[in-house]
Amino acid sequence: MLPVLVAAIAALAVSHARALDRDSPANAPAAGSRGSLKPSPAPSTPDRASWRTTMSPSRSAPRNTAEGFGRYFPKEFSRFLRFAAGSLHETKNHLQHARDRGYLSPADHERLTRLTIRCIRANSRLLQYLAQC
Repeated sequence: MLPVLVAAIAALAVSHARALDRDSPANAPAAGSRGSLKPSPAPSTPDRASWRTTMSPSRSAPRNTAEGFGRYFPKEFSRFLRFAAGSLHETKNHLQHARDRGYLSPADHERLTRLTIRCIRANSRLLQYLAQC
């Protein structure tokens, strides 16, 4: 059962990071070409640094999940899943901030927030499972 749960949470986390990266304004080739996302601010602006800050925790969650799985012991795996959970909650907060700043449309915010919440729930359930090991 554990490998199935690990695969599920890893897939959700990777999917989450890819969705955020794909929808990043930094990946928009031209203004308006990504639908509701605004074009990326210039690299030297504070907003550009803010977007990198937003992306960091979304990339950290799958890394921590993978590293914890590689430790092979439930107690250590749980420790890294807690780090991943913190990153996912931080991502949820950054998504709200990105919507408030106008980087995300309400529809994009809703979609990415739902994905983040799915990752949080999967992470939580895996932690519950590991607590019984």
